[in-house]
Amino acid sequence: MAVNFFKKKIDTFDYDQQRSCKNCGHSYKGRFCNKCGQKVIESNERTVSYFIGHIFNAFTFVDGKFWNSVKSLILRPGQMSLDISEGKDRPYMKPVGLFFVGNLIYFLFPIFQTFDTNLYSQMDYMVYSDMLSISEIVENRVALEGTSLEIFADKYANTSREISKTALILFAIYFSLIISLINFSRRKLFSDHILFGLELSSFVIHYLTILLGVVLWGMGLILSLFYDRVNLIRDDIFFFVAIPIFLYALVRGIRTFYKVSWLVSSLKSLISLVGLVISIELYRLCVFALTMLLL
Repeated sequence: MAVNFFKKKIDTFDYDQQRSCKNCGHSYKGRFCNKCGQKVIESNERTVSYFIGHIFNAFTFVDGKFWNSVKSLILRPGQMSLDISEGKDRPYMKPVGLFFVGNLIYFLFPIFQTFDTNLYSQMDYMVYSDMLSISEIVENRVALEGTSLEIFADKYANTSREISKTALILFAIYFSLIISLINFSRRKLFSDHILFGLELSSFVIHYLTILLGVVLWGMGLILSLFYDRVNLIRDDIFFFVAIPIFLYALVRGIRTFYKVSWLVSSLKSLISLVGLVISIELYRLCVFALTMLLL
């Protein structure tokens, strides 16, 4: 369908007309053959404008299911997972696809380093840095290669950036597992918990890293016009703003998806917030280990 931002296209398709499938010869009514799934190609779908619109949709994600999904993430957390688990998945993107779209946008336009941690942060600022003697591991590796820490840090950054793009699914897996443990219920299948975990992971990427990052970056630019250079892209500011937003998504999402009271949802949300931090730390540790292994 060609892109039209101003008015909704009127559906003039004749759903009552009997058709013979051009692919398998089966007789049917509607847009799709109910035997092989072949779609009826209308004359307007052969036009240049339709072709250009299709390309535009592919490269800008201007697609109804994508927008329905990202709107649901912020306006009705948990509803998308609930609908899909009950078989009503037509309005939404597949949760895995939505997650990877966010993954792609984040790594094309990185603002925060939430999912791409540099070597110096790994050595000194992670929860596990002292516990696992990360600085000592790095210093021994630098000495073994006979190079400087600065040169090694640059090599690490290049390799880590590439690994992070494919390893981000580990964060979603860890967080989904934690969510399933916190909200264990015999009324839900394990796949339902994973589905909800993917929705929350998508919320983290789309809203807490991409959108929030853009907003803080833009506010910093505006404030810099009136004051000395203002940098709002800092972890302390990010967490101060992001935590209340994510708590909102957790409380509403858990209440909607698991159909529990506000009190139960609020208590489980606080525990889930700790689970988010644990998931991010586990992900960063895995990226560090994989990067050191492949360097």
